[in-house]
Amino acid sequence: MRKIYSCGLTSSYQSGHSHDDGNFHLVKVIQDHDAVRKISCGRSHTIFETMDGQIFAFGRNDYFQCAVGQDGDIQIPKPCLFKPNNIQVYQPYMFSTGWFHSAFISSDQKNVYFAGYCSHISISKSYIKVFHNISSLITQLGPTQKFTHVGSGDHVFMVVVDNNHLYSISSTISHVDILKTTGQALKEVRMEKGGVAFCTTSGALYVREYSGNSSSTFVRDHSVLNLNSSSVGVLSFKSENLRQTIIDNTRYPFEYDVYPSFCSHFAYNPQTRTLTATGSNNDRQLGVYGNGSAKDEPVTSINKLLKENPSWKLLILAPGCDFTMIMLGQDWEQTKEVLRFKACLFKQLSDHWERLSDVQFQCRQNF
Repeated sequence: MRKIYSCGLTSSYQSGHSHDDGNFHLVKVIQDHDAVRKISCGRSHTIFETMDGQIFAFGRNDYFQCAVGQDGDIQIPKPCLFKPNNIQVYQPYMFSTGWFHSAFISSDQKNVYFAGYCSHISISKSYIKVFHNISSLITQLGPTQKFTHVGSGDHVFMVVVDNNHLYSISSTISHVDILKTTGQALKEVRMEKGGVAFCTTSGALYVREYSGNSSSTFVRDHSVLNLNSSSVGVLSFKSENLRQTIIDNTRYPFEYDVYPSFCSHFAYNPQTRTLTATGSNNDRQLGVYGNGSAKDEPVTSINKLLKENPSWKLLILAPGCDFTMIMLGQDWEQTKEVLRFKACLFKQLSDHWERLSDVQFQCRQNF
């Protein structure tokens, strides 16, 4: 069993419920929480993918960032569509949400699609109500090349080709050959509110700002891993050298998971199974008491659910600008439905193998 909870503003239906008391509540507009595989939140809109690869969106839609072919904010999840024939998006390789936009890489990794507003005039076509193909505006892929990553920030986003060529899209498009620039292969890359951050195979961390004229600045060599960011937040990472998890100037024990949000962040302690929040809570999006600033305040409603359900884990934490979504429950591989499916499949395979063995034996005898 898995459940999705949210808190924050409800003015654009982004929270999926009508509660505005600053606590996490069950998301009502998603009917089957067990069917949700991934969630991404922008400034006030949500895109999620189901287990069978369908893509839905709801929330703020003034720039058509939901890409559902409709005007106005979207109250209940609608299928995301893409040109040329307004077909439903199905099994994308990867997708992301920014402040007023959304993007995805096609399943064959040959095309990038965009919807909504960004700083690039040719890409930002607000009159298009669905995803449109922007691949040729970024680069021309070779016969064997593929798009391997997409990430969204403020009014900017980025794509990566062949895990090496980084394209940052703001008012202009800039390109970095990571192997040529750093002498090492790309290990992880994330879009954040302030720019693009990536680390190489040695664990060295680099940050590149939005400006097309900026260079990739070496930040630190901490054997960095597990880069984490959000479209509205900064960067967090784990340092193997320091055995710490770092966000800005704040440091947590290495085992903590830190989730950056808008002028704030969440920190999860897997040992005590407790979640805390730090930073701005003006939209009551952190799930803590009050609407001012928080400093490692417990997220009481989530911690209570984790305590009452010992088998549950924190599976997804997707921060938006003015709201936050959290999925709690069992790992997908451990749900009763999947275990039952695996058992049934194993029995079918066993029966099939027995029949196949009999046929093979008879063939050998006849031969």
